[in-house]
Amino acid sequence: TGDGIFVYTGGRAPQDVVHAIIDESVEEIDDEAFYRHPNLQSVVCHGGVMRVGTCAFGFCFSLERIKMPGVNFIEYGAFNGCNSLADVDAELD
Repeated sequence: TGDGIFVYTGGRAPQDVVHAIIDESVEEIDDEAFYRHPNLQSVVCHGGVMRVGTCAFGFCFSLERIKMPGVNFIEYGAFNGCNSLADVDAELD
């Protein structure tokens, strides 16, 4: 959208996403959903997201912040290569 925020509803996200909000309808972030998205800086999940897929955010070099309350499963390589990731807000049971 014009405000730089993309609402993710499943599948593969567009390459130029900078900020993503996971839609309330999404229970899992698909494998490679944001794989190699060089401009992605932040992601906000709602409490109903239970799984982050394989390589979902792999090699998102600009990813700095992610909020993911309620996530129970983070698959292999989900954040591989996210060297800028410094702020992870997760509520763990």
